[in-house]
Amino acid sequence: MTGFTKRTVLFAALSFASWGCNGDPSSPKPATRDLRATVANRTASVGVDDGDGKVWRQLVETTGLSWTQVAEVCALDGATPCNGIVGGRDLRGWIWGTADQVTMLLAHYEPAILTSSTVSGFEQFFTADNFLIAFRPTFSFALTYQAGQSASGWTSSTDTSGFPIAASVSNGHASVSAGGTFSLAAASPDQVSASVGVFLWHAAGSGPVFAANDAGSTKRSGGTAIASVLANDSFAGSPASLASLVLSQLSSTDAGVTLDPSDGSVDVAADASVGVKTLDYSLCEVAAPTNCDHATATITVVPYVVDAVDDAGGAMSMAGGTAIGNVLANDRLDGAQASSDNVVLSPVSSTSSGVTLDATDGSVEVAPGTSGGVHTLVYRICETASPSNCDLASAKVTVAPQTILTSGSKLTAMEGGTGSFTVRLSQQPIESEVVSVALFQGTATLTPTPATLTFTSENWNTGATVTFQVGSDADRDNNAATIALSSPNAATVPVVVQVVDANQPAQSPQAMLATPLNGQTVSGIVEVSGTGTDSNGQVVEARFSLDGNSLFKDKRTATTFRVAGGWNTRLVANGWHTLEIRVTDNAGNDGRMSIKVYVSN
Repeated sequence: MTGFTKRTVLFAALSFASWGCNGDPSSPKPATRDLRATVANRTASVGVDDGDGKVWRQLVETTGLSWTQVAEVCALDGATPCNGIVGGRDLRGWIWGTADQVTMLLAHYEPAILTSSTVSGFEQFFTADNFLIAFRPTFSFALTYQAGQSASGWTSSTDTSGFPIAASVSNGHASVSAGGTFSLAAASPDQVSASVGVFLWHAAGSGPVFAANDAGSTKRSGGTAIASVLANDSFAGSPASLASLVLSQLSSTDAGVTLDPSDGSVDVAADASVGVKTLDYSLCEVAAPTNCDHATATITVVPYVVDAVDDAGGAMSMAGGTAIGNVLANDRLDGAQASSDNVVLSPVSSTSSGVTLDATDGSVEVAPGTSGGVHTLVYRICETASPSNCDLASAKVTVAPQTILTSGSKLTAMEGGTGSFTVRLSQQPIESEVVSVALFQGTATLTPTPATLTFTSENWNTGATVTFQVGSDADRDNNAATIALSSPNAATVPVVVQVVDANQPAQSPQAMLATPLNGQTVSGIVEVSGTGTDSNGQVVEARFSLDGNSLFKDKRTATTFRVAGGWNTRLVANGWHTLEIRVTDNAGNDGRMSIKVYVSN
């Protein structure tokens, strides 16, 4: 086709000024070429087969691009496929039609375009309508008395002045007129319009090629992420097959993610980086290499599963030592044993400075002298090859405290008499351990000896004897006193001595408080109970009192008695209080016992 000598503005040429009354609107339409049977209807987003070996892309799919933009990815020779994406439009595999090729396309609908760059008139209303049935309009309007539509697109050619050529087909009608226009005109290469697309074609084959996007995943160990990208692709309405199609990789964001063109699989190399990768591929007909489609396979490389599992162990506070041999023993990396070869171990926190993690061998160590109790150490393991792939776990370490052990915690002695018990330590001390022995509190007096006991690394496990002398008083009540054993490195241990009064008549019943114990700290609702025994009769009543005030009366024939519902210590002031039980037998004889308790609410 000859070059254009006059440059016109394409977008102004899209007006419908050329309609005119060139014939009676009611006169018959002229005969048209039978192309309507060979093209897709205007609502389907598929190409248009021109019957001369080319399938043209719908113009509406490529609107909004300038000629300059298209030229960045498409050759101008009308034979070489485009190789890129521009303005969000994927043009790969399509050939940009020249002005001559586009003219031949328009000539199927309006032969007069072969001899004139612009053809318009009443008759062209109908030939343009045929074109606009095959090619979906890129612009249309409808008003009360007029309507129109057009399809426009860039060709790859330029005129003699170097300006690009665009082609346009339009038609419309007003109340008493109708007309259409076929036009090829030059325009500025940088102009962009939502009503101008690109004339693109590929060689016609036996049917359309459709490549659909795919997705898959694999671990960092690699392997096949997608069995075949062809699984959801089609050719001529049937499942895609390599017997009639050629599969090619176009690009990939990671060198370890590749397409196997022999079977369509997407494979990931071992130790690929974690994240989302994309691979673009083309699917082209063997018999018509430009009949192609393109798709993207999205591959997610997922990290190995790092599983740090909680641990537990223990040690003695005085000696310390290894509480847990290796925290990695029950940890896993992708189901396999975690070790220093595949994970990095590091401490995160510890509730005790004496409980530490040895990151070189995974052991949890307890320093000698660490305070007793349950301590928590938190640690982290991270995949060596992917340091951000981590998991946390905790190691609970129970440190047994140094404890003062006695041969008895509740003893009974006669008023004016003596008694004894032995004392030792639960652990070998680091240094000499001094245990103080002293009367703590009670309603009886007693004197323990010696005042201190010294335990060393040699005698810590040998019981040392404590003796005590019980004082006498003039009443006939049973009493109690508590001896406290204390040390700087161990919790205080009480030894309660219940004292049986020596002046009580033989016919009187014996009263004993069972709970709480003498010297005990109490709060809230406390169980108060005791016993009453009588060798000469039966105990029929027990009365409980606090600081001389009645607390509860349990009237029945029994040997055990209690305060129903317990004692609400919140009704009295904090501090020391005297609790008493008095039992009465069926002969009217009574016996009593009193103790001291400390209320702390």
